[in-house]
Amino acid sequence: MSQVHARTRRLIGEDGLRRLERARVCVVGLGGVGGAAVWALSRCGVGMLRLVDGDVVTESNLNRQIIAEYDSIGMEKTRAAERMIRRYNRDVALDLCCVRAGEDNARELIADMDVVIDAVDDLNAKEALAVCCKEAGVPLLSSMGTGNKLQTAFAMRDLFSTSGDPLARALRRRLRRRGVETLAVCISDELPRDVPPDENGGHTPASIAFVPPSAGLTLASEAVRRLLL
Repeated sequence: MSQVHARTRRLIGEDGLRRLERARVCVVGLGGVGGAAVWALSRCGVGMLRLVDGDVVTESNLNRQIIAEYDSIGMEKTRAAERMIRRYNRDVALDLCCVRAGEDNARELIADMDVVIDAVDDLNAKEALAVCCKEAGVPLLSSMGTGNKLQTAFAMRDLFSTSGDPLARALRRRLRRRGVETLAVCISDELPRDVPPDENGGHTPASIAFVPPSAGLTLASEAVRRLLL
């Protein structure tokens, strides 16, 4: 018997492992949050992962994104994630979608999935995924803001009972108009810090190595818990 999942088997049992092997999970966004979620899910034994991201790895990703390395700069993030996963998991089925999620493709991206993880910071994509997942009856787990923060105390809550997170506030307004009344989100109580402008004078969120991955691991944990129910 393979020892790859021996310690996981002791924790969740043989039936739990079989459930994960049959599971199909879509992760939208492979940055600091999504990359960590994919890393955890692929090590847990999830049988199929759909990886969605339209970007390439850049030098600025090196400080926090688990898929980012010097020799992956310029590589599509889906390919970088695939390369990372294949170093320790040769069995998981991977469906690489090098596209940006939005209203035009959200239904296609979530099709036939057991759980969807939203790890993007694009409000339009978040809105589209929430609406489509509600219509399709697919559980959606959505990440809220991780930028401009230093604490790792993330937890799963309902979007409509949260406060203090600017991204959550904006998403609530949009989803109320679309008839979405509940959404599981990964969020922290820490308020975003005031940070100086970026090198181009813009307001790109600041980040540090341990915060976005903490949110990604929280999302992966919730996904696995639901798959084992």
